Amino acid sequence: MEPHLLVLAVTAAALAGLCLADLWEPGQAARVRGVAAASAILPALFFAPAGADAAFLAWTAILVALFVALAVVDLASRTVPDALVLPLIAFGLGHAWMRDLSVGAMTLAVALVVGAALFASAVPARLRAGIGGGDVLLVAAALAWLGPMVALDLIVLVAALLLPFAAMAVARRGAPRGLPAAPAVAAATLVLWLHGPIL
Repeated sequence: MEPHLLVLAVTAAALAGLCLADLWEPGQAARVRGVAAASAILPALFFAPAGADAAFLAWTAILVALFVALAVVDLASRTVPDALVLPLIAFGLGHAWMRDLSVGAMTLAVALVVGAALFASAVPARLRAGIGGGDVLLVAAALAWLGPMVALDLIVLVAALLLPFAAMAVARRGAPRGLPAAPAVAAATLVLWLHGPIL
C-alpha cells in the first residue's frame, strides 16, 4: 500500500472522530476525541502489512473510530448519542452503496434503519426492557455496514458478549438496570467486518 494513502485514511478517520466528539456533551469530548483518534490508527497498523487496499483501510478506520467513540461514551454515561450513531449509519449506507449491493439488499438495509428509528421513537421505554433507542439504532448502523444478511450473526455475538456481564449484574444486585450495549455491538461488528459471517 502506498504510504500517503495510509496516512490519508488514518487522518480522515481521526478527523471524523475529532469533529464528531464536539457534538456530544463537552465533558466527554476530550476523552472521546482521544480514543477515536487513537483507534483510527489501529486498523492502519494491523492491515498495512497484510496488503489491504486503501478503500478497505479507510472504511475500517472510520468504522473503528466511530464505534470506539460510541463504546467509550456508553461505558461512561450509559447513553448512545444520536450525534455519533447517525453519522455511523450514514457512512454505513454510503459504504453499502459504494460496494454496489443489489437493489434488494440495499432496500433491506434502508428498511432496517428506518424500522429501528421507528422502534426507538415509537415504543415506550418501559416496553423495551432496558434496551434504549440508541442501542436499537446502533444495531441498525452495524447492519448498514455489514449488510442485512448477517443480522442473526450480529445478534448472537452481541448476546454472547453481554451474557456474562448480565449474569454478574444479576448475581450481584438483582436484575440489570442497563448494560452498556455499545461495546458488545462494536466488538461483534468488528468481528463480522473482518471475518465475515460466522453462522
